[in-house]
Amino acid sequence: PTPTPQPCIDSMQFIADLSYNDQNMTNPPILYPGTRFVKGWRVRNNGTCTWDSGYILTYVGGNTPAAQMGGQPTPVVGTVAPGATYDFYVQLTAPPTVGIYQGFWQLRNPSGLFFGSRMWVGIAVSVDGTMPGTKPPDIQRFKVQPQEITAGQCVNMDWVVAGNVTNVTLQRNNTTLNADAPATGSFVDCPPGSGQMAYNLSATGAGGSSNISKTVTVNEPAQPTSPPPPQPTATIPPTAVPPSPPVINNFTVQPGTVNVGQCANMNWDVGGDPQSVRILRNGQVAFDNLPALGSGQDCFSNSGQVTYVLEASGQGQTVNAQQNVTVNLEASYELVSLADANLDQQPVLDGTTITMDINNNQLSGSAGCNNYNTTYALNGEELVIQPASATNQACESPEGIMEQESNYLQLLTTANRYNRSGNSLELLVLRIDPNTRQEVETVLLVYQLKP
Repeated sequence: PTPTPQPCIDSMQFIADLSYNDQNMTNPPILYPGTRFVKGWRVRNNGTCTWDSGYILTYVGGNTPAAQMGGQPTPVVGTVAPGATYDFYVQLTAPPTVGIYQGFWQLRNPSGLFFGSRMWVGIAVSVDGTMPGTKPPDIQRFKVQPQEITAGQCVNMDWVVAGNVTNVTLQRNNTTLNADAPATGSFVDCPPGSGQMAYNLSATGAGGSSNISKTVTVNEPAQPTSPPPPQPTATIPPTAVPPSPPVINNFTVQPGTVNVGQCANMNWDVGGDPQSVRILRNGQVAFDNLPALGSGQDCFSNSGQVTYVLEASGQGQTVNAQQNVTVNLEASYELVSLADANLDQQPVLDGTTITMDINNNQLSGSAGCNNYNTTYALNGEELVIQPASATNQACESPEGIMEQESNYLQLLTTANRYNRSGNSLELLVLRIDPNTRQEVETVLLVYQLKP
C-alpha cells in the first residue's frame, strides 16, 4: 500500500529584537505619548512547513488593554522555507497615558492555530523623559452608584488606576471583596444589613500606594402601617442597577494652536457604562481601549489641521465629540554635527555657527559664512529639499570654514528623511548599503532646537 503522507509541522524560533529592545523589560525604551514607532523581530522557521501569506503575526494580549498600541495583524510577505529567517515589522503608537506597556505577539497558521515563540514589545511612556514608576499609582476614577439604597439592593462600582500598578484591592467596611482586582474594572456588591458602607479602593506599586473611599447609605425597608400579609419563604434575589448608555461629559484638546515638535493635552470624561472608548486622529484610530476617565498627550511632527474625535460605545449606542488643533511649522535649530566623506558624524568647527530656521515650507539660516534659503516638501515619509541659494561671500577663518559650508549645503539637499525627538532633529538619507545591498538610513545632519 502507498504510505499516507505525514502533515508538516509548524514551529517558530525567536532570534533577536531588530528595534526598540527593552532588554527583557529591565530597561524599556522611553517614548513620548502618541509617538509612532516600528517594532521589529527576527525569527526562524524551525518547523517543516513553508510559511506564506496565510501565516499572520497577531497580538495576543498585554499587561493593560492599551498594550496593543494600535498594532494590526501582520501577514508574511512572500514565502519562508524551513530553516530560513524572516523579519517582522509592526506599526505601533505609544499610548497617551504615562506608564509601562508590554504587548505580546504570536504567529498564527492558516488554520487559526498559534504556534512558536511568543514575542513582545515593551516601552515606557513618559512626558518628561524619565522612567515611570517612581510615583504611587494614580486612581483616576472610582465610582460607586447609587450612593443611597434600601437593604437588599446592590451598588455598581467601576474604577481606573494608572501608573505602575502591582496590586489593586477592593474592600467594604474593611472586608475584602477582591484582593487582586484589575487596574481597570467593575464590581457589583449587595451589602448585607443597613447603615453606612465604606467602599475603599487601594492600589500599590513600586512608587508607593494610593487609596480612595466612597460611602453608601443603606436604609432599612419602610415599615408597613398595618400587619403585612404572609411572605413567601423563598429569598428574593437583589436587583442590580442596569447599565446605562455612555454619555460624554467632557472632551478637551488644548492648546488649539501648537507648533511642530510640541504636544497637545487631551482630557476626557465618559459617563454611563461605556464598553469601548477610543480617540480617532483625522479619521484613523490613534488611541484605543481607553479608560472612561483619563488624560494624555499627542505630539506633532507634521504641520496642518488635526481633528480628534472621542468615540464611546456601549449598550448598543455610540456617542462622539470633536476637537480641532492647528499645527504650525515654525522652529529655529542650530547644527550640532554633520557627516564627513565617510558618513561619520563630525562636530561643527569651533568658532562657526550653522543655523536653520523653518517657517512653513521655507528653510533659511547661516551656513557658517554665507546666509542661505530654500524650500522643502514632504511626500509621506519622503523629504525633498531644493538646492539652496546663498550669498557670495568668502571667509578665511577658522580654517576649513568654506569646505564645511560646501559640505553642509550639499548634505542638506541630499537628505530625504527626517527624525524629530524632543529638542533634537536629524536629517537622514535612505540609501542602499554597498556591502549588504540592503536599504539603510544614514544620519547626515544633527540639529538642536535653539532656546
